Amino acid sequence: MIEKIMLRDILRTPELFMCRWKQLATLMTLLTCLVFLGTGLYFNVGGHVVPPYADTTIYMQYARAIAEGHPYRFQAWDQPTTGSTSHLYPFVLAIPYMLGMKGDALTTAGALMGIAAFIIFLFLFVRIGRAIAPRALPLALLMTVLSGHVVVSFFGQNDMLLFTVLIALSFMAYLERRFVLLCIVLPLLPLTRVDGVIPVLIFILVESSRIYFKPDRKDYRKLIISSLCGFFGIAMMYGINLLVTGHTYFDSVLDKGYFNNNSFEHGVYQTLSDFLDILRSLFFGIKAVSFRDLFVFPILGGVLIVAGLLLKRWYAGQRSSTWLWIIATAVSQMLVVSSSGWAGIHYDRYFAWQMPFLYLLIACGAVHLCQSLRFDRRRKVFVLLAAVLLSYQLVSLVIIWIHFSEQCRVMHEQVTFVKQVDLKIADETKIGYCGGAGMCYYMSRKKSENIYGIMSSRFIRRSSPLERYEILKREPDLRPDLMICLEAVFSWPAVLKEVEFENLDLLGSNERIKIHSLDWQLLDRAKSGVQNTNLIKQIQGLKQIGCLDIGYDKHESQYEYENTLRLSSIRIFPFQTVAEVADSCHTNQMLEVGKVVIGYESFQVPTTAGLPLTLVLRSGSQAKAVKTASYTQTIEQTVKLEYSSLIRVIVGDRTIDSIVKLNPTADFMTEFMVTIPAELIVGDKTKVVVGGDHISYCYWFFQPEIPGV
Repeated sequence: MIEKIMLRDILRTPELFMCRWKQLATLMTLLTCLVFLGTGLYFNVGGHVVPPYADTTIYMQYARAIAEGHPYRFQAWDQPTTGSTSHLYPFVLAIPYMLGMKGDALTTAGALMGIAAFIIFLFLFVRIGRAIAPRALPLALLMTVLSGHVVVSFFGQNDMLLFTVLIALSFMAYLERRFVLLCIVLPLLPLTRVDGVIPVLIFILVESSRIYFKPDRKDYRKLIISSLCGFFGIAMMYGINLLVTGHTYFDSVLDKGYFNNNSFEHGVYQTLSDFLDILRSLFFGIKAVSFRDLFVFPILGGVLIVAGLLLKRWYAGQRSSTWLWIIATAVSQMLVVSSSGWAGIHYDRYFAWQMPFLYLLIACGAVHLCQSLRFDRRRKVFVLLAAVLLSYQLVSLVIIWIHFSEQCRVMHEQVTFVKQVDLKIADETKIGYCGGAGMCYYMSRKKSENIYGIMSSRFIRRSSPLERYEILKREPDLRPDLMICLEAVFSWPAVLKEVEFENLDLLGSNERIKIHSLDWQLLDRAKSGVQNTNLIKQIQGLKQIGCLDIGYDKHESQYEYENTLRLSSIRIFPFQTVAEVADSCHTNQMLEVGKVVIGYESFQVPTTAGLPLTLVLRSGSQAKAVKTASYTQTIEQTVKLEYSSLIRVIVGDRTIDSIVKLNPTADFMTEFMVTIPAELIVGDKTKVVVGGDHISYCYWFFQPEIPGV
């Protein structure tokens, strides 16, 4: 009898509908949590849950640093960094560490935090759904519980689990007019994630407009105070970054995104392209990025979303402004993620908080479409829609769980590998990481350098991985003794030499997990000075007054180096060459990192007035890995220069032309010399402009020695 009443009055009595579906949602939540927790325990490390992603270990290392009393220092001897993209989450994760859940146990603590966050979020979602779409809530709740995308974000052990709870808590506090709670939660959003700035700014914008159009509202003072608290959280986030690192952005997002690495036009094009990709796949389930097509039932989901937007009665007051806040925040965040180039990472974890509200719109569409039908067809159509949607969600949950299991297996292998390496190498050995820098969490206090950057402050903000060669060339103290490569982040074939350890179990992943020794001879040869035999004779008796190694940030800053392209749509990155210098007295190869100059480059040389200045430039004829960006595409090209090139050196209003004979193959580099007359050297600094298409590896500067000086 109860079942008959439920089916007959399914759209009239949502409370009766909920009493059964809440029980089913509770059961499914517990089963889902047990399955994902069990998967982590099956691929365990030390009897505890395996970290599901490499990023998880980064948070763990920052949490340990906080517990040990050196927050923001990845290791106690490091400079402060903000590679976690979150101020708040590492401190939250540090609590179980301080309570005794250290080592492998911290991942189990993270998994339990994920389960708690998932349950809290569902509770908050029910509260919000009852207020803004009560009839659609049962179906939306079940879709959320069965959403692999949402579930896996809570078991990813990253800042999204905390952010998702806090943003839902802010929506609930706003709906229920709990302004004290709202004043507490809003400032926490930007402190939890950098994109937490978006909901705060949208809230300020929405409420400012409402206050403007309704100045007689009684609660406007409370809304103003809430907005000020949110703005204070934004200021704190940027202020902490500035205080810790000297710049306002998180180290983990510096120089990332389409606008940083391409022309403005290409950045706009790629951002809009990714944004439309996201909308197409989220609304209509049309596959663009792997896994995203599993989030919404193809076509039907989009139709129901549109129906929910068009047919829902948008009541005046709190519910309408809450919907506006949610939708505007979601769209704005999609645009920001689209511009970053990180859409699709970890099952689009950045959109995890949005999906339940998207499901709520889908459920609204299903309810309102059924309401427009004759009564005897309503329940059949609704049950059919619900069955199709929930079945698809269940299938997507299973598929994402399978891939989550595979990721856990990979991380189990990597952690086990690192633990074995730790036992086989001496404590004084310095470890370098090409990727997966958080794995130092499992090393017994050995010093490490993350060559990829983010956590090692010296390697942060390099536009190309190859620029790290130049740092290691000029700063030998940073060189690691061994390099652990857990990912194919970038290749160092000229430097890395694979090391074999006896009885080291690679667990079947020998292609993706390797440990290398390092041979620095190629780099050391490159910094040993001019190699061309004829030039060495010509500069005898001259004093070297400086060296500008192109690609080395300290040299480029010291000499105020600028590289200007005459083609605005092209961005050329540094590249590497392993070759020897033509006409050299020896045949030793060296590794050089340089830049292609299509236009001109300029620099300021400290000089002694009244003495001629001699420049020696190491150049070449071919450049590899040149990135060319147009409005619609990014392509890799190889630049080949002519065998002879016109180089124009400009000092003041005087031009000195030089025809450079380049070697026609990439196996040799060329060194040539240009002398600037003494009458052009008039101060203690001389600006030199070098024009003409050429390749720059390194400059050396010489002047005659002054007797007695």
